[in-house]
Amino acid sequence: MKALLLVGLAITTGAYIRVMITGRRARASRGSVSGHRTSAWAELLVMYAYVVTIEICARIKGDVRYDLFFWIHLAFAVPALLAISLLVLKLNGLRWPLHHAKLAYGSAFFFFGMSVTGFVMILTRF
Repeated sequence: MKALLLVGLAITTGAYIRVMITGRRARASRGSVSGHRTSAWAELLVMYAYVVTIEICARIKGDVRYDLFFWIHLAFAVPALLAISLLVLKLNGLRWPLHHAKLAYGSAFFFFGMSVTGFVMILTRF
């Protein structure tokens, strides 16, 4: 189960990095953003599927702890998921380029904080 979750984390993180790279390229070239949009939708779906998979694995294992480290992880995870959802669903870069860029960079901080704390939780709890 631990290997499955670590592979899922690697896929989710890789998809997020791909979204960031395609977003920077689309902004720099002022060209087509269809690749970035497709990557962003894929990242959103992969991320929510991964969260559901983690929850299912935690319930199957039966060792659910709500300690301080969990709340620190949640402090990164909730803003990251909300920001990424908002970026994909509402604040696209074509309509609101300045807001999109600021929120995207802010979401990167929360996403990588979520990934690091999630990695540690997977290693220690599964």
